[in-house]
Amino acid sequence: MKRIILTLSLLVVTLSAGAWNNLTYATIAALASKHLSAEASRTAKQALSEDIAEKTLFTFGVDADYAPLRSDKNDALVVAEECVARLQANPKDSEAITLLAKAIADLHCVANIRIAGNEFSNRDFNISRWNNRNGIMARYKKSGWRFLWNSYYSYRHRIMTPELYAEDTDLYSGARREEYIRGGLNDWAADVAKECRAVYSRNLTDNHIFRQEEVNEFEFIHDRLMAKAAYRLAALLNEALK
Repeated sequence: MKRIILTLSLLVVTLSAGAWNNLTYATIAALASKHLSAEASRTAKQALSEDIAEKTLFTFGVDADYAPLRSDKNDALVVAEECVARLQANPKDSEAITLLAKAIADLHCVANIRIAGNEFSNRDFNISRWNNRNGIMARYKKSGWRFLWNSYYSYRHRIMTPELYAEDTDLYSGARREEYIRGGLNDWAADVAKECRAVYSRNLTDNHIFRQEEVNEFEFIHDRLMAKAAYRLAALLNEALK
């Protein structure tokens, strides 16, 4: 049984090529669709139903003071700004909508950011799980942040459709939607960077072992960033397509 569980976990990692995975990308798009204005919905809803997970992976970086670096053409902020400009010029540009959705989703993935002077996001570590039935400690060795954000948490929701996962996320985060969408792209990038620094500030050794209880705590950050991505995507589309 342990071998089967570990094999499935590794399979999920293999199948998940983006910042998030297929389920979480689709969930972010589905949740954004729920918060579109009537006018934006007529234009954007179909585009958001397409598979955005296969689009180019967009990364982003900030300096030590959380100011965006906009280092290259695949920077999530650069792409998002270009897509907004395209939509303002041509509201029917469906490619700009799907690229914007991918860029905003990637902007909110904890494993996708580089903070100047902080390399913890690349650190590998072990995750330990206690098996109460036989008292044996089982370890997933050399896991990393991308394993958690990209696969582990969403795998717990694998039986849910994106729409159900979106409803579940909205239920717990909807009351703070107006708070989350305040500001603009620069503010949102800084907000994500601060969330990330709180995670990565732990003093990890090369063989650090996270207990399962600690791993579970990070899931709240994962789900909160999913919600922020969706609400902010909807806000951008509502503004660009009004």
